[in-house]
Amino acid sequence: MAIASQNPKIIALCISPTTLSVLSDNFETYPIHGYLAQPISNQKILVETASLKLYFELLSKSVEKGIENLKRVESTLEPTEPITQKGFYPSDEAYNDSIYDGTQDFYAPLREDLFDADKGLQILDLTKSLAAQNIEIVFIEMPTNKLGEFLKPDFIQEYENFLTELADRYSLVTFDNHLEEMHYRNIDHMNSAGATIFSTYLAKQPVFSIE
Repeated sequence: MAIASQNPKIIALCISPTTLSVLSDNFETYPIHGYLAQPISNQKILVETASLKLYFELLSKSVEKGIENLKRVESTLEPTEPITQKGFYPSDEAYNDSIYDGTQDFYAPLREDLFDADKGLQILDLTKSLAAQNIEIVFIEMPTNKLGEFLKPDFIQEYENFLTELADRYSLVTFDNHLEEMHYRNIDHMNSAGATIFSTYLAKQPVFSIE
């Protein structure tokens, strides 16, 4: 992989309510370390930080995830480089009441979640560092489906206040033309059709135009 000889002109940062969530910052549930360009295994983290019991619990989850990935091997998305698909789960499944009923317990803890102001400060520190290198920052608010129904009014208000602060300092792209339920695969995430619509919308934004 080639190393860039100069800083990028623009860095786009995705943001959503879970970005500023206390509960979402849990590597056991959300193994974001697996989405890195050079992924870190659960085993490496667990050996250094966790108990033997938790090790076997997450080992079991890893096996289940591996089986799911094998089932998706015939997906229409077949990138030449695996990193191009990191963090995106291609799916033609469309959200329905059955999906809501089967997954709402997973989101239920968010009803007691708190807005993480420390994360907000870390984001602002990061953007200041990038801006000092003459890099333009663009925030992209990701579309969600029913996620807002699981968040407390106070959380939503603090999140919206933070978005206002970001918009005052940097470019903030929001998707005003809301997607329909058929464009999501679950309570929170877009399916392939929704991702295509949203990606097309982003490509047309002036901030991403090539001069």
